Amino acid sequence: MYYENRGEYLGLKNPVINDQIRAVIDAESEDLDSDQRSRVEQLFAREYPILTAKKRLDAIAKDAVWHFCNRGYKGKGMFIALDKLTAVKMYDLITWHWEKYVEQLEKEVSNGKYGDQELLEKSRELHWIKETEICVVVSSEQNEIQKFQKWDLDIEPHREKMNTQDLETRFKNEDDPFRFVIVCAMWITGFDVPTLSTLYLDKPLKSHTLMQAIARANRISEGKNNGLIVDYIETYTALLDALAIYGSGGEDGNGGGGEKPEPPVKPKEELIEQLGRSNRND
Repeated sequence: MYYENRGEYLGLKNPVINDQIRAVIDAESEDLDSDQRSRVEQLFAREYPILTAKKRLDAIAKDAVWHFCNRGYKGKGMFIALDKLTAVKMYDLITWHWEKYVEQLEKEVSNGKYGDQELLEKSRELHWIKETEICVVVSSEQNEIQKFQKWDLDIEPHREKMNTQDLETRFKNEDDPFRFVIVCAMWITGFDVPTLSTLYLDKPLKSHTLMQAIARANRISEGKNNGLIVDYIETYTALLDALAIYGSGGEDGNGGGGEKPEPPVKPKEELIEQLGRSNRND
């Protein structure tokens, strides 16, 4: 597993998410309903508006689109949003930037920017991007249509797709064009997709739920050498804390052996360095 702090790269002004906030969110085994969301918002009344500000979410959406389309191994991707409302917001922003990225590539291809060999590769890449499907998967709640409408959001097309299609089977199918899913609680535990290679994290998790979430990208598949955690919300410290409890066999974090556990993920720079050494040896 490798880790990349894209929030730092984008210069996001993330608020400090303390353990109390992470604990409340982590304690929810399902998506937050409206009443639960109100409690969480009250708990971090100053932080919530910052995390859900359109400018911040728009920057993340644009970055996630570029990152997903320019990775090496083209596996499935999962974006974990703060809550249901934010998941649908992110869908709207991501699909908008997705269309803009397609337009940019189409212009580059048609304007003769590439040579024959590179043109062939770019054309294949463009086809892959255009056929890729993005879906939202969140649990249902009473009066959700009206609740989403209050925020100028439309849950109906997403709910219809969730109710009429077997999205779980589709996402697990390596050849299915449903390659990018946006969730907030569903599918982040006990949901194994070997080709899921990239986890985009923008929800403050901790402890067991965080360990379960990153495990979604830690499955073996042909052609997949590692999983990648893309962090937009400063999760690395919480990851190390979770490992101290769950990765070493004991609440004291020592597992009886007195040794510090090895971090579950490594900075992506280490992977780049390894690839560089490999190329030099060749």
